[in-house]
Amino acid sequence: MNRLVGIVQLEAGNSASVERALEALGVKAIQVRDVKTLELCSHIILPGVASFGSVIDELQSKKLFAPLKNLYESDIKFMGLCAGMQIMGKGSQENPGVQGLGWFTYENIAIVNNEGSKAFHTGWNSVQMGDSQKILSASDNSSYYFNHSYYVPNVEEAHDDFGRTEYFNSTIVSIFKHSNVVGIQFHPEKSQVEGLDMLKHFVEWD
Repeated sequence: MNRLVGIVQLEAGNSASVERALEALGVKAIQVRDVKTLELCSHIILPGVASFGSVIDELQSKKLFAPLKNLYESDIKFMGLCAGMQIMGKGSQENPGVQGLGWFTYENIAIVNNEGSKAFHTGWNSVQMGDSQKILSASDNSSYYFNHSYYVPNVEEAHDDFGRTEYFNSTIVSIFKHSNVVGIQFHPEKSQVEGLDMLKHFVEWD
């Protein structure tokens, strides 16, 4: 299969921003709106900037949910951004009863501040990689742009192969890699040089 990057186009996503970031790297991507286009791609990016449930609903309405679900542990490289990462799990407190892709056993929970109220994590923050393997170009020395209010607390299937970010009393899984999948809670397309470098490493992942 020839290398071709596809960006899943959703109203609940920010595919245009991801496409512009790839263009800055000299990478031509295609917008994926149907199964036929999806099947052409060697690398898939699923962005999401809205709720867990709205992303699932739109994938279902476009008949992309089942084909995407079948990509796990395939030869296709897959990157989920923000809500696109969160839907890889079983479900979310954000929309109880809505089932995710189910690739992993985690369920997303709400961020709370020091007073116990729901909080948004918006702005720049660092990622602690610890002793895990290097994931794309993620580094303890870099900051990335976050914008979310729910988070993944752990990815048991990824063992130690993930990075964490601290915010209030929450320890957020901010990046992880398992099999052919990378999940990223922050927005590399909005994270300047460090984010572009991460997208470059993903596109070059064989």
